[in-house]
Amino acid sequence: MADRVVVLTGSTADAMLGSIVPEPMLRDLLLVAQIPVACLDAVGATIEREPGFLSDGRLRGIVSDFVLDEQQASAALRTIRNIRPERLNQTFSTLDQWRAASPQNTERLPDGTIAALREKLPRLIRQCESLQKTRKARRLKSITGNIAQAVEILCDARPVYNSTRNAIDGLIPIVTLKIVYERQNEASDILEVMLSPDILSELLDKSTKAQQKLSVLRETIEQWLPHGLADLT
Repeated sequence: MADRVVVLTGSTADAMLGSIVPEPMLRDLLLVAQIPVACLDAVGATIEREPGFLSDGRLRGIVSDFVLDEQQASAALRTIRNIRPERLNQTFSTLDQWRAASPQNTERLPDGTIAALREKLPRLIRQCESLQKTRKARRLKSITGNIAQAVEILCDARPVYNSTRNAIDGLIPIVTLKIVYERQNEASDILEVMLSPDILSELLDKSTKAQQKLSVLRETIEQWLPHGLADLT
């Protein structure tokens, strides 16, 4: 059987190449290109010196210390999270292909901007042990099970009608535990279960004990490994 040959016409090729640079990524890169080199150097150097694991809160604080514009700081933070140092060359190759796909793309990301990014991105995105360890810890956390995102306990009452359904004979108290969680494929789902008063009391008791155990566990880890606590929040 002869090999199939797929011919991409102008509009089709442009559409396919255009799709390899998502719009949110492009907006972030345009903002990062505006940040002074000195600020990006300071961010990159501070992250390099960071011991242990680098939580989201700490990373956000480092970026905000040196990039004062909120939009630019948010763009730099997302860029650090989404582009790894070993993929910088691939990223620039992708951007070059995207720019070559159409004059409109080149106009949106002109020569001066791409030149600025080639200078600035390596200063911002560096090989950093703390980030590597944090990414590994986050991956290990995500592959061991579903991750709870929100918890609600709803209390209400349901009516009990008489046999002719024209009057309410009584009410049943209902307690519902609702957990919003992220599956391992990053999709969100909801678990709802009804709790009896006894189970609700047991949940409260076990939650209190879990908090006590967690506090001891954190203190012990910090004693054993001064920078070994992988706090990802």
